[in-house]
Amino acid sequence: MLTIVAIEGSIGGHTEPSADTLEVAREGFAKARKKGQISVYNVTHNGDDLCLLMVHIEGGEAGMRDS
Repeated sequence: MLTIVAIEGSIGGHTEPSADTLEVAREGFAKARKKGQISVYNVTHNGDDLCLLMVHIEGGEAGMRDS
């Protein structure tokens, strides 16, 4: 399992990521899941911090596949 936290400066203060940012992340993970690159994912946030959770089965030595 891999968790990534992306810190994004929001317009008008640090409240939450934009709806567009969340949607782009969800679309990207949906494509990766469809290709078999990841098995499970979740996109959420804590305040303005974007939290990306993904699970893959290829191990730590796996190379990046073509997008």
